[in-house]
Amino acid sequence: MPTRIDLYGQNISVTKKRPCKVATTLDVSLSSLPISIDGISVSYGDRILVWNQSLQQDNGIYRVESSSLVRDYDMNINEDVYAGIEVLVLSGLTYSGKTFYLTTSGNITIGSSSLSFSVLAGQNGTSGSSGSSGTSGSSGSSGTSGSSGTSATSGTSGSSGTSGSSGTSGNTGASGSSGSSGTSGSSGTSGVSGSSGSSGASGSSGVSGSSGVSGSSGSSGTSGVSGSSGSSGTSGSSGSRGTSGSSGVSGSSGVSGSSGTSGVQGIRGASDWTPNFSSGVIQSTTNSNTYTKSTGNTAWDGQVYSTEGYSRGVYCSAKSSQTTGYIMFGLNSDPTTDGSYISIDFAWYFVGDGGLQIYENGSSISSHGTYTTSTVVSITYDGYNVRYWKDGVIQRTVARAIGVPLYFDTGFYSVGASLNSVAFGPMGESGTSGAAGIVSGVNKIQFGTATPVSYEGTVTFPTAFSSNPIIVTTGQNQGSGPYSMVISITSFSTTSFSYYILNSLKPFNWIAIN
Repeated sequence: MPTRIDLYGQNISVTKKRPCKVATTLDVSLSSLPISIDGISVSYGDRILVWNQSLQQDNGIYRVESSSLVRDYDMNINEDVYAGIEVLVLSGLTYSGKTFYLTTSGNITIGSSSLSFSVLAGQNGTSGSSGSSGTSGSSGSSGTSGSSGTSATSGTSGSSGTSGSSGTSGNTGASGSSGSSGTSGSSGTSGVSGSSGSSGASGSSGVSGSSGVSGSSGSSGTSGVSGSSGSSGTSGSSGSRGTSGSSGVSGSSGVSGSSGTSGVQGIRGASDWTPNFSSGVIQSTTNSNTYTKSTGNTAWDGQVYSTEGYSRGVYCSAKSSQTTGYIMFGLNSDPTTDGSYISIDFAWYFVGDGGLQIYENGSSISSHGTYTTSTVVSITYDGYNVRYWKDGVIQRTVARAIGVPLYFDTGFYSVGASLNSVAFGPMGESGTSGAAGIVSGVNKIQFGTATPVSYEGTVTFPTAFSSNPIIVTTGQNQGSGPYSMVISITSFSTTSFSYYILNSLKPFNWIAIN
């Protein structure tokens, strides 16, 4: 087979393929861009081993393009795919450091033959050296030679004597002792350590402190001195009543006790819409504006969406309760299609690395920096435009005509991820735009009088127009009444016009409008 070289200088017909960044852990969509695989974010140009599709003919080595996965150059024709090819996976929570090999045998046709991969088991240690061979046994002694025949008398030759019988064979030597066993091969290298488990959930908030102690009451003032008794009257009439003693001075007020600590703020009331749930997403029992994916799979299947939808004006708003979860929310015309982000028309995307992005119909549109747990993002529609807001600042505007209603919709990927301060409802649509006003230099009128000195000439405008104007000329009244002039405009531009007079050399008026 001739050697074939790919775009990276790799011999693509060899058994060991270039490493892949990650390997899939479940069936993935090849026609859309994945967010992450096996807990690792992927981006343009990354190589991915796809090996557990429900349709096994879709398995193989792929690379990430702008909006989909395509088969990479070293595994996209039949001659490069055969049993035994190996590929190393560099990262991932499950398959980091693992080597996979293709187990499908026979002739393979890309796109129709089922492709099966398995994880390559650890290699055995090297074999021990062979023991030394035992020594050979000694040879048996040779048998005795037979006696020679007697010689015949001279003359005719006597007949040859008969040959002596062969001596008996010597006994076979004893077998040598067995060689000692070879030393055992060294142990194979240890497998890579598994990744650390995810952090435990945060503990519940402590109880509020008790109210401050009230200050003690001030001490009472001393009583005033009693007035002296009046003198006794003479016998008969009663004596006059003595004057009352003055009132005692009031005691000073006691010091006020310090105020107790403020109570915790009450929970915000719910918006006027009806939520629907799927795949482990629940509403908080203490705060109706908080929604969490509490159970289920780590996949884009968790959802809360509204029963209500609005055609002419609508808004939604939310904050993320963490910066490590993957969540999308926004406005959607068909929220019951599925629980994935792919079908949401207009969505904000809280990325698990703290990044903030805009997605529309499953495609990444733009990135907008980072977010914190206090960042408020919103989407509004006023009957003309959809606008994305981050902390009150417009980030993107998309024109949309009035049509089918828009509903609140979400997509939750991470178990434990949460949205709070969620708001959704109708809003007024924008009024019609007023007519355009006249702008200096854009829509304007200039006029003047020209006094020709020859039958051909040029008039320069006082200021330049933004585009070529329309020019009108007329003769002036010369006392006895207007006269007729025939003036031909031979050329014009934004700064001037040229003319040719066919009869009288007299002044004329001109008007230029754009």
